[in-house]
Amino acid sequence: MKTKQKLVVAAIAIAMTSPLLSFSTGTLAAEQTHKGENGALVKPASPDQALLKFSETGNSAMHAIRIARFDIFNGNPQAAIKEMESAQSFFNQAEKEAPTFDTKITVLVDGKAAGSTEQKHEAMSIPFDGQLLLADNFVMTPEKKAHIDKANGHFRNGDHAKAVEELRLGEIDINYSRFWVPITQSKAHLATAIKLASDNKYYEANLALKAIDDSVKIDTVSLRDLPQRAKIEAKKDVPKQVH
Repeated sequence: MKTKQKLVVAAIAIAMTSPLLSFSTGTLAAEQTHKGENGALVKPASPDQALLKFSETGNSAMHAIRIARFDIFNGNPQAAIKEMESAQSFFNQAEKEAPTFDTKITVLVDGKAAGSTEQKHEAMSIPFDGQLLLADNFVMTPEKKAHIDKANGHFRNGDHAKAVEELRLGEIDINYSRFWVPITQSKAHLATAIKLASDNKYYEANLALKAIDDSVKIDTVSLRDLPQRAKIEAKKDVPKQVH
């Protein structure tokens, strides 16, 4: 049974075409139309596209950093510097792409709204990777497999909302973990690493790159209540019988 569960987990994880799956209480602010390099007006991307691009840029940056560390360990410093410069470019790009979120906080007194505040927040970290995991007590059934297969199809098409909804309908207990890396801090470590590598201080350069990996934060969105929600909603949909 454990082997089957691992295979299902792998199937769902591989099906994710983006490291970003958002469960935010805020909303992404609309981006203003701006001029491109050639002076032409550039139409802003949709919120989902903007978040996806932001996440993919971060993923490319972290990939370059890890290749750079591999190159240092294998005695190929020039290739490592090239990868570090590539990562630096990706972080610069991510800084420009960083989305702005609008959040609204409502204060309730005795169950009634007493006031509210609205704030704008710019993303300071990038969600560069993600992982979906099934609960330890998961038991495969033909019905659950059908829902998982459909969810995987949605993930492959990049439709995360439909995929999660399909898992919810199948009462499949899942957790989603996101891996975040800070932008400003990582850029500083990269600049230090590039300078150290240029001065032939490769061990120290590797430590500067390691500091970026060490700064990664993980948050986990628990979806364990979704099966219960599905049952509650199903009960609500059952018409009451009149005797």
